[in-house]
Amino acid sequence: NFAEHGNCLQTGFLGTSILMPTLTDNGMVDIAYELLFQRKNPSWLYSIDNGATTIWERWNSYMIEKGMGPKGMNSFNHYAYGCVCQWLWENVAGICADTSRPGFKHIVMKPLPDRRLGFVNAEYQSAAGLIKSSWRYEGNLWIWDFTIPEGSTATVTLPGETESREYEGGSYHVTKNVQHRRTPIMGWSSWNTYRVNISDSLIKRQADAIVSTGLKDAGYTYINIDDGFFGYRDEKGEMHPHPQRFPGGMKAVSDYIHSKGLKAGIYSDAGAVTCGSIWDKDKNGIGAGLYGHEEQDARLYFRDWGYDFIKIDYCGAGQELDLDEQERYTTIWRAIQQTGRDDVEINICRWAFPGTWAKDLAASWRISGDIRDRWSSVKGIIEKNMPLSAYCQGGHFNDMDMLEIGRSLTESEERVHFGMWCMMSSPLLIGCDMTGIRESSLALPKNSKLIALNQDTLALQAYPVQHNDGTYVLVKDIVKLRGNTRAVALYNPTDTAKRIAVALADLELSGRTTLQDLFENTAKKRKNIKVTDSIAFVVAPHDVMIFRAEAERRLEPTRYESEWAYLPLYNDLGKRKKEICYAYESKASGGMVVRYGGGRRENSILWDNVWSDQGGDYEMTVSYTPEDNRSFVVYVNGQLTDGRHISLRPGYNRVEMTSSTTWMPDIDKFELRRLIK
Repeated sequence: NFAEHGNCLQTGFLGTSILMPTLTDNGMVDIAYELLFQRKNPSWLYSIDNGATTIWERWNSYMIEKGMGPKGMNSFNHYAYGCVCQWLWENVAGICADTSRPGFKHIVMKPLPDRRLGFVNAEYQSAAGLIKSSWRYEGNLWIWDFTIPEGSTATVTLPGETESREYEGGSYHVTKNVQHRRTPIMGWSSWNTYRVNISDSLIKRQADAIVSTGLKDAGYTYINIDDGFFGYRDEKGEMHPHPQRFPGGMKAVSDYIHSKGLKAGIYSDAGAVTCGSIWDKDKNGIGAGLYGHEEQDARLYFRDWGYDFIKIDYCGAGQELDLDEQERYTTIWRAIQQTGRDDVEINICRWAFPGTWAKDLAASWRISGDIRDRWSSVKGIIEKNMPLSAYCQGGHFNDMDMLEIGRSLTESEERVHFGMWCMMSSPLLIGCDMTGIRESSLALPKNSKLIALNQDTLALQAYPVQHNDGTYVLVKDIVKLRGNTRAVALYNPTDTAKRIAVALADLELSGRTTLQDLFENTAKKRKNIKVTDSIAFVVAPHDVMIFRAEAERRLEPTRYESEWAYLPLYNDLGKRKKEICYAYESKASGGMVVRYGGGRRENSILWDNVWSDQGGDYEMTVSYTPEDNRSFVVYVNGQLTDGRHISLRPGYNRVEMTSSTTWMPDIDKFELRRLIK
C-alpha cells in the first residue's frame, strides 16, 4: 500500500508493519525508526512519542477524525498491530523469546535505541517470571536497567556492538557512551579565493600549509577541491580531470593529501552543469555534473580516486532545470551508498535550508547564498541561522559557508565571524590562501577554546534567548546536557557600541557563576569573572563576547520561544506561498514568530526538549497573534490537552501545536508555571 504524498514515499499501516522488521534485519534500523515517527502523511495511523501514545489509541483517534467512530480493528489491522508491537518489544525494548527453549527459559536481549525516544519502560509477565527493560539517555550516556527472571538466562548484545554476553537471572544496570558519530568538519576549501583557477600544485601547497601552520594539529583535516578540476567525459561517460590543471590525475592529489594525514574533498553539481560553468564561464563544467552519471561518478570519486567528502551544488539542477531537490539528492546519496563507502561526508549546497529530509542524506547543508568578503554577508548569514538550532542534531549541521578569515574583514568582524560559526556548530572551512595568511588572522582559527565549542560532543547549535536593541544573547549546553556549564555569546551586529545585559535566570543558571572569556591570544581576553545575578558588558560595534559559564545550579526552564521549535514541514526554498516559516515580528518576545502553521495535522510546531526536573502538573500560557478566527490544539507527549493545564514527565517532554483544518495564529512562545498541590 504505497502512495506518493508530500514528496516522500509513504506506507500504510500494514505495509509499515512488514517493512519495519525487514529494514531492521538488513541493518537499516534508523529507517525503521523513521517510519515509526513519520508525521508527513495525514492518514498516518499511529505515533509513539517518548513511549507514551499506544498504537491502539492512535488508531481509534484516527477513526474518529475520519468520522467513522471507534469501530476497532479488522483482522488486517490486528495483524499489523501485532507486527509493530513485536518490533517494539524486540528492537526498542530489546526483549525477544528464544523459541527453541519454550517458557522463556532463555531470552535474547538486543535493544536498538533511538535518541528521539526520551526513555523506554517495558515490563512483560512471562511464564518464567517478570522481564523488565528500561533505558534512557543522559547526554552521551545511554543507561539501561534490565531484569531476567530467576532460573532463566539471556544473551545480551549492547547497541553498536556485535559480540554478545551471557547473563544469569537477576537485575542489571549497564551504561554505554554513545557520542555522536560526527562533529562539524574542519579544513580548507578552494572556492572563495581561487574559484575554478586551481591546479594540483596549488592544492598540494595548501595541504602543506595546513600542516606547517599548525592548523592540522588544531583539527583542520579536510582539503576540499571546490570545482575547477573537470576536464571532459569520454565516449563511455567517464569523467577525466583537466589535463592542464591536473596533469597527474585526481587520485595522485588525494593520495598526496592522505599522505599528510589529511582527508580529501571533491565537488560536483546535482544537475548536468556546474556553478563554475555558469558563473565563471568554465566550459569544462558543461556536462560535468552528476545528473545521469550518479553511480558512475560516485564509483570514480570515492572508490577509484579515494575522496572522503563531496559538496553537491545545485546550479545545474536548479537554475538550469528546476529539478526536485529531495529526489535529486536522494538519488545521489543512494549512488554513494552503493560504492561501499559509508564514511563519505556529504554537503548539500542548495543555498537555503532544504527541508528536514536533508538529515537523512547529508552531514551538513548550506542555509544561505555564498558568503562574501564583507561584513554585511557575515551578519546576514548569522541572522539566517538564528531560528535553525532545532535542525542541528544527531551529528547533522547547518552550514554557514566558508570562513573569510585572513582577507579584508576587520579584527572585530573576524571575531564575530569565527566565534559565531563556533557557537552555531557550523563546519569550519578556511577559504583564504593558506600560504600567505597573516599571523593575527591565524591566531583566531587556532583558538582551542572556541574550537572546543564547535567540536563539543553534544554537537548543539546555540539559540537566541534575548534580542534587544539590535543585539542578541545566545546560549547552548556544552560537555553535558542539562549541566551547569553553558556557552554564552553577547553579540552586537549594530554600528554603535551597546550595553548587553542578560539575567542568569534567562540562561537557566543560578548561583555564583564563573565566566571564562574564550578569546585567548587577543587583546579582548579578560580574566575569569564571578557573577551572581546577571551578565552585563558594553560590546563594541560589529563585535562579540563569548564566555564559558559555570554555575552552581541549573534552573528548570519556564519559557520556550517559537524560534527554538522544530517544524517538520519547514524549508526555506521559497517555492510555494504560505508555507510554514519563521517570520520577524517586532511585538514578539524574541522578535520572531512561526507563521502558516496548521491547515493539516502534520504541519505542526514541535518542541521535543521541554524539560521538567520532577514531572508534574503545569499551567501553560501560549502567546500568539491574531487572537480571532484561528485555532490550534496542544499535544503533550502525544496526548491531546486543553492547552492550559498540562502534565509533564521527569526529564524531556514533547510539546506539539497544530490544527487540522485552519491556519494557526502566529505563535510567539509558551510559558510554564508549576502547579503546587
